[in-house]
Amino acid sequence: MLLTKTILYQVCSLVSNNVVTFNTGFGFGYLGPYAAAIILEMEMDKQMLTWCVSAVTIGGIVGCVVGGKLADWLGRRVALAVSFLCSLVGWTVVIFSVHPLMILGGRVVHGLGEAIGTVVSIMYLGEVSSPRLRGAALASLTCSASFGVTSAYILGLLVSWRTAGTVAAVLNTVAILALVPLPESPAWLVSKGREDAAHSALSKLRDRVDVAELEGCNILIDPECCEKKHFTQDDYISWSVPPFLLFLFPICGSFSLTFFALQMVSSMQLESPEMVSVSTGLLRTLGGAFSVLVVRKFGRRLPLLVFSLIAALAYTAIAGLLHLKEVTSVESSLVNWALVILILASMFFNGIGISPAPWVLCGEWPDMEYKGAVNTVGAAGFYISVFLSAHMTSFIQNMFGMVALFVLFAFLSIIFLLVVFFFVPETSGLSYKQYQRQKLRQLKS
Repeated sequence: MLLTKTILYQVCSLVSNNVVTFNTGFGFGYLGPYAAAIILEMEMDKQMLTWCVSAVTIGGIVGCVVGGKLADWLGRRVALAVSFLCSLVGWTVVIFSVHPLMILGGRVVHGLGEAIGTVVSIMYLGEVSSPRLRGAALASLTCSASFGVTSAYILGLLVSWRTAGTVAAVLNTVAILALVPLPESPAWLVSKGREDAAHSALSKLRDRVDVAELEGCNILIDPECCEKKHFTQDDYISWSVPPFLLFLFPICGSFSLTFFALQMVSSMQLESPEMVSVSTGLLRTLGGAFSVLVVRKFGRRLPLLVFSLIAALAYTAIAGLLHLKEVTSVESSLVNWALVILILASMFFNGIGISPAPWVLCGEWPDMEYKGAVNTVGAAGFYISVFLSAHMTSFIQNMFGMVALFVLFAFLSIIFLLVVFFFVPETSGLSYKQYQRQKLRQLKS
């Protein structure tokens, strides 16, 4: 039979976990196309709109804090179910809102649920996916998040804001149904001393069971190991580098260009700013789709190095061309076309290499004992960085101009590149300490 039960379990896990990140992106982008309609219908002032925009981040930071604890306490699968229910309740409140405070509260609640899901989905998908496909599966989460942001703008051209909210609610229902047949994470079950249940779960997820996959997962129930624990440089690297990259990549320019594309392109005095702004989101999504194949074929390190370098060069060129427009009378149409191409190229390559890999590393590098805490810190840093990118973009653009903004993007991309160059080896789906042990065995042989 071509479509085996193992494949069905893998498909269900991909569907449920990608709905989480799709709705996360959708929530971020939702008020972009619908702000004017909501202000008019709800008689909302601009201060309340600002709070509604920030509400997802406020709920998100709380969700990041509790997400890892829930995943370690209740299990990955149950924690995901909690996240879907919170998101469903929040979007339902938004759909049936009759007062601005209802929209505010609904966005806090669905932001809470989506942040819990963001933390848990990295762990769960990383633990149920086969090692051969793990990097591609984790990279798909970023693709879904990018597509979520873009979908909000596409639906903004087609349907009302209440109907668009219904789409998110329906997707949560689909994700809950996809979660029903899935087993709990085998790694989590082993960590709780339930080895028989772990082997049963692993047999559902693999055509051939390899118990070596669960190596090191039972450290939580080994008191002697815990008493004698001595942290090494490998521990600190596996805990700190993935969250730092997660914090860094949203402020490297891609989120600013996604959220403020229309305003930024208009301020550059380019033709057809609406078309350019929509194209940026679509190309970032396309880049995210390609990232699944790129991570599968080239691993984690090489795409990070190549595409962060390309992004830094693109931002530097954009800053140079904008400065050229300000000080000379060079042919405007030629410069405009060059700017458009560079903006679109930076978004595409950002989607391929920079955005997905930090999530992949968060799902793979930490030991089982610390995975919840590391992903909590990483997701919280990501939400804080998204919040900073929204406010930083407007502030720097207004205070120092577009040239300074893109110079900053180039500088941050170079920092990202240097961190990857010095601290990110190619681990090929292994945890950081598993990679180091394998490297040591190879040196001895």
